[in-house]
Amino acid sequence: MSREFYKDDRYFEDYIICQNKRIEKFTDTLNKLEKGDLSKVKQCQRYLANFYRDLLSAKYSIGASKYEVQRYYLKYLETVEQCGVSDYAEMVDILSLAILFDIANDNVKFALENTDYDVDSIICALKEILKKHNLVTESDYLLFPQEYEVFYKYIKGDIDTKKFLKFMEEEWYSLCKDFAWYDSHKSKENSYVGYWSWLAGAILKFNSVIPKDVRYVPFELL
Repeated sequence: MSREFYKDDRYFEDYIICQNKRIEKFTDTLNKLEKGDLSKVKQCQRYLANFYRDLLSAKYSIGASKYEVQRYYLKYLETVEQCGVSDYAEMVDILSLAILFDIANDNVKFALENTDYDVDSIICALKEILKKHNLVTESDYLLFPQEYEVFYKYIKGDIDTKKFLKFMEEEWYSLCKDFAWYDSHKSKENSYVGYWSWLAGAILKFNSVIPKDVRYVPFELL
């Protein structure tokens, strides 16, 4: 049964079928490119990483078990490790999902060792959580404060859970206008896979909070 409210089960069933066909097609292409043009190999790996990332979100949206969603996350990890992390938002999602699934650090070693975004306090905090270290705030610098400041304040304990969940319910989505997936439920391209903040889930888990029925919070992964 679908966990979200914009699309029904039939939509997600059709989407997942199409996405698996895309994955099969690009996997076949990648196998043929193994000894070919390196740039084409990387491009194909990036497509596959995007497909697996969207598929795991769609799987969660339609009501798949945590175990099943985790399987697709691990597939995604294998692929993104080959092509590299594309941007800050992807790094946040990789680390957040690793926290939600209790992934062994060896499986996300490539992300933990990636220093491209270590100037950002949220990235540093997520890495510390994965490493089971105490959170030590040496800097409060955020690369994208408008979108992520509330998350960081919650990590630090500057706002309480009630205020954070209210933010998620009422304000978070409207702050995401610059993301490619914003308003994708209105698209004719059938690109919608659900609106989930894996980061919100990760820091709620870190704080041992399991909310129920809060929009955009993947509480069944906590």
